[in-house]
Amino acid sequence: MHFSKDIVLWFVRQAIVVTALLLCTTDKVFAVDSLRVSLHYPIGSAVLDADLDSNARTLENLQKLADGRGSVHAINIVSSASPEGNTLFNKQLSEDRSKTAVTLLAGLFDPDSISLSVSSIGIDWDGLTSRLSQSEIPYADEAVSIIRDTPEWVIGDGVVTDSRKLRLRRLGDGEAWRCMLDTIFPQLRVSHITIIYNRPLPEISTVSPTKYNLVSHRNYLIDAHPVRNEKVLHSEESKPFDLAVRTNLLYDAFAVPNLGFELGVGHGWSLGVSGMYAWWSKRERGRYWRIQGVELSAKRYFSGSNMRGHHVGLIGSLFRYDFSFGGKGQLSGGSGASFLDNPSWTLGAEYGYAMKISSRLSLDFSLSVGYMAGRYNTYRIIDGHSVWESTRQRRYFGPVKADISLIYIIRKGGER
Repeated sequence: MHFSKDIVLWFVRQAIVVTALLLCTTDKVFAVDSLRVSLHYPIGSAVLDADLDSNARTLENLQKLADGRGSVHAINIVSSASPEGNTLFNKQLSEDRSKTAVTLLAGLFDPDSISLSVSSIGIDWDGLTSRLSQSEIPYADEAVSIIRDTPEWVIGDGVVTDSRKLRLRRLGDGEAWRCMLDTIFPQLRVSHITIIYNRPLPEISTVSPTKYNLVSHRNYLIDAHPVRNEKVLHSEESKPFDLAVRTNLLYDAFAVPNLGFELGVGHGWSLGVSGMYAWWSKRERGRYWRIQGVELSAKRYFSGSNMRGHHVGLIGSLFRYDFSFGGKGQLSGGSGASFLDNPSWTLGAEYGYAMKISSRLSLDFSLSVGYMAGRYNTYRIIDGHSVWESTRQRRYFGPVKADISLIYIIRKGGER
């Protein structure tokens, strides 16, 4: 496939613009047309307590959105419960929590003009699994295995013989269950609310309020409650970052040592930089295996957790090489030249999946498709000397990188 110089430059400009937009994305951009908040409930209850967790801040943000000039056109509510207690009770409890959220929102927005979606899932096993995967509590990996491999109820001859919760309670003589009670279960007693509206998100203070008054637009009133020592649990300003080191095992298999770093910047986004260097040769046989390169990347993980699950991204690289086998060779960048002297380059889109091995190890499988270009020389080895034959220009569109990377998470940023 042949590309004219103008077409290639147009693609490059567009890719640079898209990359710049991705790298400069902020929290405000992600919330241009949506507001995502959570209402927390006491154990075994569907009564809204403004003093619990971050509820006061959530109510203040909902009030600010209701007081704005934009119009809401869709609301999604997903309510859940933690694993303590009877399964049927927890299902009913999550439905009651959905009703509480619907009643609250009906007092703020016009339900007749809004597309409303409500789900009451009972025990949030998926949420528990996700939080365990990111936690440092004892026996976290074993607990995840129990949830994935053990049915909620094991019945033999009409009698319950085993259960998922029973195994979780016994894990580590109850230590894992006690830790989950304190750190994870409170985050499962929630109604997650996503509101889609047609204007940018208003500026919302991240400072914990000392008082709020939420007045119904439809004769629904929640009394004013003073908020004392509210804990800001999900502030992006206070969230530690994720940092991981990675190596592409495919490069290693071809004797090209490489090392990269990936930095999580929030909302499932990460930025990466990596380098590779190999400078092998058997001069007496005229064989060379030399490559130097650097790569930059921006990725979005759909799981919301950096370095885990499905992801897409943009990659760009600069590299030079000198390969010679059987008396023939190709040289990019010039013999003895600096790295930036006419290097080859690639620009592409990446899709991949990072599979968890342990709490800190992942194996990332990915493939990148894009454009590769660069000038290179062809030569022959004659009497131990490299003799130039021709100078050519490489223009190629297709797969530009295959990646099976081992990732070690140095620092985990925690839950968001």
